[in-house]
Amino acid sequence: MAVLIVAFWGVLFLALLDSGLLVREAALAAATATGVGLLAVTEALSLPGALTPAGLALAWLVAVGVAVASLRRRVGVGARRARREVVSALERAPRVPAAIVALFVAGTFAAGVLYPPYNWDSLTYHLPRVHLWLQNGSVAHFPTAEARQLFSSPFANYVVLHLQALSGGGDRLIDLGQWWGYLLSATAVSLLARRLGASAHGQWLAAVVALTVPMAVLQASTTQNDLFTAAWCLVGVYAVVVVIDRLHDGHPRALATPWLVWAAAAGGLALQSKPTAILVLAPFGAWFIVTLVGAAGWRRSLGTLGLMVACVLVVNSAWYLRNAATLDGDFLGLQAPGNDHILTAARTPTTLAANGLMNASMLLGTPSTGVNERTEAAVERIAAVLGVTELESVMGEPGYGPYQVRREIWSHDIAPAPLTVALFVISAVALMGRGSRPGPLQAVYPAAAFAGFVLMLALIGWQPWINRLTLPAVLLMAPLAGPALTEATARGRRAIAPALLAGVALSVVLGLLVLAFDYSNRLVPMAGSRWFASYEESRFRAVPDLEQPLRAVIAGLEARGIERVGISQHDGDFPIQLLFSVAADVEFGYVVPTVLPERIGQRGFTPEAVVVIVGEERFQASPARYVPASEELIEPQQAAGWVILLHDVR
Repeated sequence: MAVLIVAFWGVLFLALLDSGLLVREAALAAATATGVGLLAVTEALSLPGALTPAGLALAWLVAVGVAVASLRRRVGVGARRARREVVSALERAPRVPAAIVALFVAGTFAAGVLYPPYNWDSLTYHLPRVHLWLQNGSVAHFPTAEARQLFSSPFANYVVLHLQALSGGGDRLIDLGQWWGYLLSATAVSLLARRLGASAHGQWLAAVVALTVPMAVLQASTTQNDLFTAAWCLVGVYAVVVVIDRLHDGHPRALATPWLVWAAAAGGLALQSKPTAILVLAPFGAWFIVTLVGAAGWRRSLGTLGLMVACVLVVNSAWYLRNAATLDGDFLGLQAPGNDHILTAARTPTTLAANGLMNASMLLGTPSTGVNERTEAAVERIAAVLGVTELESVMGEPGYGPYQVRREIWSHDIAPAPLTVALFVISAVALMGRGSRPGPLQAVYPAAAFAGFVLMLALIGWQPWINRLTLPAVLLMAPLAGPALTEATARGRRAIAPALLAGVALSVVLGLLVLAFDYSNRLVPMAGSRWFASYEESRFRAVPDLEQPLRAVIAGLEARGIERVGISQHDGDFPIQLLFSVAADVEFGYVVPTVLPERIGQRGFTPEAVVVIVGEERFQASPARYVPASEELIEPQQAAGWVILLHDVR
């Protein structure tokens, strides 16, 4: 039934082809409308508690039926155009770049469907919240020990929810949300390259650059949300850039409402995927406002901006209202437990500069410890010149450990991209040395993209996985490779063009190595890869030591026929999804301790047994505190730094 989402997108795509949009524009606009529709279906079904597989299937069947009935004529016209133009475009596509694109798209798809979810954030809060939403039939806040299950941006997880519910409740297809973002990102990058003056070949090259960024390759087969956020940032920026370009040209329909709504809707989806998107979008927003006021005047500009702000608020309204009701009006969730460490702790010009240098250096990590140590030493010297002698003082959360340039190129949490940085430097050199004066778009876009990158580097507190958070900013610079190659080739600049092509070739090689030897979703047939274990046997690979204790819990429940289980979890950072995934027929609910218990009640949940999860050190200090006065169903399980208990409380 998950194909219904694709069918809905396909109907909108074909209908939009009848509106004069480019094929790629129609694909992105249809994706945005599908995303907004998915969001609306989720929130609407949640209100009466009907967010169930049956409810979702019915909603999508109705949506597809209505779309087909109302857009039938336009779909027919669009289908004829699609057959003509898509086939023609494929015939004209340069073979090598097209083959590379196809290889990465197919490879990341395979990596996503061959493996169960692995990454820690998904196991601790991304997927557990989806499990509980479906169990509760609602996305309303629920009792939990992990605040991120409540207050973190939900939209990427809504997509996971739909994919899981419509594919029989399994998790085979849930990585396809980020994979969809991977496709959208490459498409938007190629269109932005076109707007910046890239030839057809340059547009393909820009797409290749985007697809081979190591972090993008790795995240495309996970249930994280950074690549998904990047996709909506790119789509929103593209729509804004088109409007800006039209305003500069005096286009009579520069402020056409559909383009404004499209830009705002995509921006709203980006914010609901990850709030840090505001940092990378802010420079483009400022550019748009300045251009708008200059072309239309303040009075008309206020109306236009009001429409766009209203669209963003509508897209995010349900999430904002839930947060506001729980957090005394804090609709953004800035004061939610666990959200106070994201931005850098010190915000003077010098500390922001030092923090930015630390974050930027993470992109330069290599497999060589010696090279990384020299990078660290250089950052420390520059920070000392700025007057910052203790780098830990500017971190978002000291618990992340000491500042260190990491080398894990194959990790979806770390994944540095030194070749990507080198490509951007070469592209900038090519564009700065162009023979003719650049137009407003070509002059300002690189500055806006770089400004967004700098804002993210400076304001987000240093952390080992900063490259995940800055992925949207990195991909917004990828389009520059297209016009850079076009410019260098047209001007006969013999040094720049080969350097760019060599950089892209090396990026492709690195991307293929990353795809093949991914820490979590390895494709090559060697130890640790899919080829030596079944899908279910791979489920506990993130924490192998927890498999026996959690399966013991399930055996204890099955032996007593227990179907309602409370969770007493005394540390939020536990991969509880591993328990949920092997106990599909059990109803779970957090009991104590929970986040904001005075505001988020239990809603009548009465467990028959309680699973107690507590850290070893905490348990050893006071074991009686965590043992209920009731019958033990299994012997206490101890593994991976945790103690797991199971008690009958009937």
